[in-house]
Amino acid sequence: MLNKLSLVTFTVLISIGFSFAGDMGVKRTPASSKCVTDGENYRPGSKVDVMCFNRALKEKKEQTTFISKSKDMLVLGWKNILFIKYHWRHPKTKKGEWKYNIISGNKSRLVDIEAISVSSDDEQVAVLNKVSSSQKQILVFSSKNSGNVSPMRIMNSSFIDTANAILLDIGRELIYIAGGDKVGAISTNADSRFNNRASKIPNIVKEISGVKSQIVKPKGLALVGDELVVLEASTKNLLAFNANKFGSEAGDTPSWALSVENQGLAGSAHGVKFQFNKIVVYDESGGKAEFVK
Repeated sequence: MLNKLSLVTFTVLISIGFSFAGDMGVKRTPASSKCVTDGENYRPGSKVDVMCFNRALKEKKEQTTFISKSKDMLVLGWKNILFIKYHWRHPKTKKGEWKYNIISGNKSRLVDIEAISVSSDDEQVAVLNKVSSSQKQILVFSSKNSGNVSPMRIMNSSFIDTANAILLDIGRELIYIAGGDKVGAISTNADSRFNNRASKIPNIVKEISGVKSQIVKPKGLALVGDELVVLEASTKNLLAFNANKFGSEAGDTPSWALSVENQGLAGSAHGVKFQFNKIVVYDESGGKAEFVK
């Protein structure tokens, strides 16, 4: 259960963001439309990569931003470009330097990044990719890849089309999806490119829904230890479920619930994440409320 609450209402991690930008020598930012076009025609080594990173930092959103616990990796999804900035150390001299991977281009299939989720080992990045007004898909990339590269896995389904948030849980080999009136989960091994194999079809293998769950309009997801925390938009509550019992009758009832209404958010609660040992609920304007577990 949560036992401490602190409120913060400012734009998130600006200082960290600009430290990344400064390290890359960014001095100016191009128009967003130019970056989108450059992303479509992406080729590694183009100087515009650096300038577009700075633009992305200025326009970043909580649901498309990830900073590792050690603060040595920043993953930023923006428009049709996925930026992965990381701190690398030479294996012999131990001298460190900042490097970055950029994924975009026609092979990547990135169109409009709505949300990202990074695995607990920082090795994989799942992207909720908006293909059109009625279609979404989940793309999974290796964080070590860069360039106009194909996803490791591609997942398409009518349920994914309704998704508001995704959460990659490699320990349980599941991707949780908040969409419609439920939270469903598909296998991390699913891949729509191999739908002729039953094990690869991205069907929901587990779900939480119904009256007992209190889930009507799930908006965000966070994994806190063995608890899956769901932001329920209809009641403005955080609902916690035992992730080890997810999808079973025993796991359908929240272990605790907490209201986030009147907690200093400037607008409606838009999403939730677990970062630096805090559950962070954020709104669309950059305001946030932090809950310490």
